[in-house]
Amino acid sequence: MKEGLSGQYLNGISLVVLGSASWSLTSIFIRLTEGPTWTIAFWRSFFQIVVLFVWLGWTLQGRFSCLFSPLRWPEVVSGVLVGGMLVLWVPAIRHTTVASALVLQGTAPIFAALFGWMILAERITKRTAIAIAGTVVGMLIMFGSDLVNGGIFGDALALTTAVFFGANVVLLRSTLGTGENVMRSILISGLIAGSPGVFTGEVLPVAMDDLFLCLLMGVTQTLGFILFNRGAQLIPAADTGLVIPVEAILGTLLAAIVVRELPAPVTLIGAAIVLGAVVVNIAGSILASGKRDRA
Repeated sequence: MKEGLSGQYLNGISLVVLGSASWSLTSIFIRLTEGPTWTIAFWRSFFQIVVLFVWLGWTLQGRFSCLFSPLRWPEVVSGVLVGGMLVLWVPAIRHTTVASALVLQGTAPIFAALFGWMILAERITKRTAIAIAGTVVGMLIMFGSDLVNGGIFGDALALTTAVFFGANVVLLRSTLGTGENVMRSILISGLIAGSPGVFTGEVLPVAMDDLFLCLLMGVTQTLGFILFNRGAQLIPAADTGLVIPVEAILGTLLAAIVVRELPAPVTLIGAAIVLGAVVVNIAGSILASGKRDRA
């Protein structure tokens, strides 16, 4: 049993799970919108920035000077990576099922392991190698199913967001403790995510129903960041990965209930293989870490 299971650990896990649940709602709100893709992406990002400033104004009591100190390069790169994820997420949801998009984005820990090996010279264990192989098999099954059902383009976009997510994890790990401001990276990501709407001129008009859904997206997206980051500070890093399936499973259930969207059976089989490989690998990492701590 983990030390502090009744206190700090449970608080941390609860916050991380709530953050993932908040993110899963964003995908449903995107599915419910009807306006042009870049219009939705712009207003979603606009409200994300507004909600973030409201949160910072409350927590910092109006002292925003920390946001205007010279930018560090990891903050910019992290903002670009997260911004890329946000840019691609709206078209990804619109070109494949919510379940497929969330499961493929959930492969981010696998890409983080690969990037860690390539960039940080971190060793890939036999368990991780098997998990990578299992993930590839599951993704091929999903891609094959969606190639027939017309969701391959959305799958590719969702997988690209996982690549960006994994790269950002390695970036943050390599610069841990060097004073980067995560909130500034989130602001940069919001500016980048809204830029296609500005460049294409697809900011207006926007229907009031879509604008309200974008407001909800801004709240759930930012709330997810805040809850997840707060929770991640209270529990071991490896444990945060165990909640990745929460977003995919909850998002799939919500899609089935709210918009009556059910993936093809073959897609579900591939998704189960992918999630199983990711969860088994992360759980194995936690167990191995526990054994090293007791040694």
